[in-house]
Amino acid sequence: MKVLSLKDRIRLTSKTEEGEIKVTIRPLSNAQKIQLASKTIMDKGNEIPDFSEQALLAIKFSVVEVLGLKHFDDSDFKLDFESEVLTDECADDLLSAFQSANLLVPIYSCANKNLSVEGVEVEVNPKN
Repeated sequence: MKVLSLKDRIRLTSKTEEGEIKVTIRPLSNAQKIQLASKTIMDKGNEIPDFSEQALLAIKFSVVEVLGLKHFDDSDFKLDFESEVLTDECADDLLSAFQSANLLVPIYSCANKNLSVEGVEVEVNPKN
């Protein structure tokens, strides 16, 4: 059995109409998983997961590199970090981009150490 450590990196590659997007993520720590799980909302008296808030935190905690994204002025999209995680603004920008590229579920799954995802190429500890 193979085990992912927090030092491992996972690259997800998604092909879109506009080109290829490569996202490198790190697995979530147990403390980060607890923070994600605590994001809930009340719906008709029931506490349910707040998936949009969980997705935003998964991006914030796990994304370490993005290739293939550009701003509207054609400059490369650069990640902004604060204390080793993405800033809220940067994570919010990526949330929109990843929804369009069908990367939200793969990022959430892989960050939680589940590498069985469809629709994207998954590579652990890429060489380049």
